[in-house]
Amino acid sequence: MMSREELFGEDGGNGTAGRAAEPGESVGAAPANGSPPRGRLVVRLDPNRIWRWHLWLLAEIDATGRYHVAVDLSPAGPPLPAGLRLLLDLERLVFRLRGEQAAEPLAAAAIRHAVPLARASDPSDLVLDLSGSASQVGGAVLRPLFDGAASENVLLERVMEPALLTLTIDGSARAEVARPEIAGRPVLTERLNNAFCTLLGLCLRALRDGPAPEAGGTAPSLRALGNSELTAFAARAAQAKVTRWLTKITRDAPRWRVGSRRARSEDLLARTLKFPADGYHLLPDDGRRFYADPFLLHAEGTTYVFVEEFPFDTQKGIISVGTLDEAGRISRLRPVLEEAHHLSYPHIVEHDGTAWMIPESCNSGQICLYRAVRLPDIWEKVAVLVDGLDASDATLHRQDGTWWMFAAIRERQGSRNDTLRLFTAPELRGPWTPAPREPALVDATSARPAGNLFRMDGKLWRPAQDCSRSYGGALSLCTVDRLSAEAYGQTRVTTIEPRTPLPGLGLHTLNFGQGCEVIDVVM
Repeated sequence: MMSREELFGEDGGNGTAGRAAEPGESVGAAPANGSPPRGRLVVRLDPNRIWRWHLWLLAEIDATGRYHVAVDLSPAGPPLPAGLRLLLDLERLVFRLRGEQAAEPLAAAAIRHAVPLARASDPSDLVLDLSGSASQVGGAVLRPLFDGAASENVLLERVMEPALLTLTIDGSARAEVARPEIAGRPVLTERLNNAFCTLLGLCLRALRDGPAPEAGGTAPSLRALGNSELTAFAARAAQAKVTRWLTKITRDAPRWRVGSRRARSEDLLARTLKFPADGYHLLPDDGRRFYADPFLLHAEGTTYVFVEEFPFDTQKGIISVGTLDEAGRISRLRPVLEEAHHLSYPHIVEHDGTAWMIPESCNSGQICLYRAVRLPDIWEKVAVLVDGLDASDATLHRQDGTWWMFAAIRERQGSRNDTLRLFTAPELRGPWTPAPREPALVDATSARPAGNLFRMDGKLWRPAQDCSRSYGGALSLCTVDRLSAEAYGQTRVTTIEPRTPLPGLGLHTLNFGQGCEVIDVVM
């Protein structure tokens, strides 16, 4: 078998991918061109628990060119409960889920037709054990853990409760912890899709970086999953569907509201971590739209407040602007930017004497830069900073001459609410390139941006959305401990939830400056 250095290189797995073996060439032999040979990978799967995401994973592993893959289907465990399969089928009809789903149960024949089966006599360089089996596996083994347990039933329990779930890869040289969004999605299929797609990414990165020297071990046994749990989840999902339907047809449904106030530095929410006793001035609406995502810009003695305006009739966001008076109230808004697609989160940057805007436009698959031709109402699109990416809430920060972009991204059938990606550029207009170690963070409690980064008491802080219970359910304040091309690190210091004197169901934006503070809250 190949050594770790031969398979993963001295850089721990970041070397050039290998190529397929030529006819007559032995598997694992060094290719003539000097590139690393393919390793021999065995993926262990329970034939009674095959999901669509397993096929996607095998295809993506093959596409890396790093491994020759074979599948071991010998560790057969208890089948999925019949009630679970029925519930997933019903959701396809009720929620109109079209196309392939990561959380789609398949017959074992789908795997047999796609990938060669492993033979007991064949040696392997690495085993990726997705079976949850308690049997001992020799050699280097990577194994996903769900809240520290190898049983997939732990994942199923968490998505039905719902509860925060922690995913890791045991045996990996890459110490990565992921906390996917679960509770914010009322449909079981969507919850499982996100959890499985997060797990798929974890597996690929663990395979890229290779196993830790001590990789191996025994997995705990499976716990049975009862049909009563499935019935309870189905009832909650049905209630959630009714609630969403009522939300669309009634003007009294919860909606986002923008709050503003004048505030001294020592009274800012980011410093006191509690809402002011006299509250905020709430921006009124006419019941036919909501306002959210407030950003501030102070220019020529005027404080502008840019927001997302979302008319219920069009179901498409536009960017509007108002001004802040001496009392901290926002004037009547007027539209300033509209595109054929949805716009929101009007992040404002001042640079070289010019105001720039990077609004969210995830439906277009682009992150675009706009320049203020005339403040505050004429904006010109001048560049596409990132193309071909489903990204939300892009937020820029400049440090030591380098521009950094923080963006929530959605990959495969995952969620934008739990995955943070970083990009860097030498200039505002680019070129923008992804930071090497991606994603920077997978954590529903503190990944998605929630406003401008700021410095306070000698530290760099980043507001983030806490989507662990619902989208924009609360606001996390995090210190950025490390920001470099090699690594990103942050510490979630506290989470602020809407409460008296500003009760609500969620809080997901915070910005301040020039003696002003703006937030938004679901009420």
